[in-house]
Amino acid sequence: MNKIVLFIFLILMGCSKAFAQDPFFSQSYNNPIYLNPALTGANNGLKINMNDMRQWTAVPGTFNTSTITADLGEPCSSIGLGIMGVHDERGEGFLETNQLGLTGRWAAPLIAKRLDIAFGLGGSFAQKDIDWSKLQFSDQFDPVLGQISNTNAQPHQSGIPYTDIDAGVSFKFLFDYNGFTILNNIGFAVHHLNRPDIGLITESSLPSLYTIHAGSVIPIGKDWKKKGNFLFPYAVYNWQEVFNSAFKLQREIVTGLYVYNGNIIYGMLYRDGYLPFTGGNTNQMSLSAGYQIPFRNTYQAYQLTYSFTFPFTGLSYSVQGTHEISLIIIFDNVHLFCGGGKSAPTANKCFYDKRSGFIPQL
Repeated sequence: MNKIVLFIFLILMGCSKAFAQDPFFSQSYNNPIYLNPALTGANNGLKINMNDMRQWTAVPGTFNTSTITADLGEPCSSIGLGIMGVHDERGEGFLETNQLGLTGRWAAPLIAKRLDIAFGLGGSFAQKDIDWSKLQFSDQFDPVLGQISNTNAQPHQSGIPYTDIDAGVSFKFLFDYNGFTILNNIGFAVHHLNRPDIGLITESSLPSLYTIHAGSVIPIGKDWKKKGNFLFPYAVYNWQEVFNSAFKLQREIVTGLYVYNGNIIYGMLYRDGYLPFTGGNTNQMSLSAGYQIPFRNTYQAYQLTYSFTFPFTGLSYSVQGTHEISLIIIFDNVHLFCGGGKSAPTANKCFYDKRSGFIPQL
């Protein structure tokens, strides 16, 4: 019975009367290319991000999404390059999406060492597949005997390839307050700009997803660079069209605060989402903890963060929440073109002391 219910759910996900929802990571800034292609190569060197999300673990089947990205920032140029892979599962292996893409970024200082603007573009190839052999149909069951035969249903196509295009813009700027310099980021991105057809049964265009995000790094104490003491508040607002214009926009806002206390990271965030098919809001809270191995006269740094998100309105407690883990690795001495050349006058370069500091969060 659970398989029948999930099958109906998947059919709805592929038809023109359904809505679409992109997987959304609570640790948004720990998955920067996925958030906005304009964040590609925002920091010098090679940066690798690995994220894994296990959503609603008590619901039958799986709702899992994994991403791995690598991006390169060149200190002597305004160009950033990146690559991104995404694997998404829905149901008990029924529906899978695999995606591989490239991203690029061009940045320029509007005010030297104080204000930067960056434009990003991403293009990817994706494949959505459904395994019809794992589905069960009504003609396979007898009300008394249970499952008695194979189905006479004729499966539709088992997969559909498509291309996906994303674009974004990002601003980074510094300002001084009470003797401290605060680094800030504001960005806007449009995902699925080309609205590709992803329908496995009927033609269905993937609705565009719009994202606004903002974050700040606020120092705590005079020796914050060496001690790694700072606050990182951020917010992300998503809204996405739906297939059926009779529904309202699906939207979600996330606000969070991370506290960096030396090697230890802990934080809390709040998620509020409006789901058009229910006409109501889902409210969730997330708790995070992590550990960072910073740059200490080396060229490598590492950060591991875990978060657990649990619902308190709109979703039943029985779904048992969502687990999310991220790993960041930075190799600061990896460059393709610069080879130790002169650094560009960016806001980040004047903010972080990477030889003795912690991993940049913006």
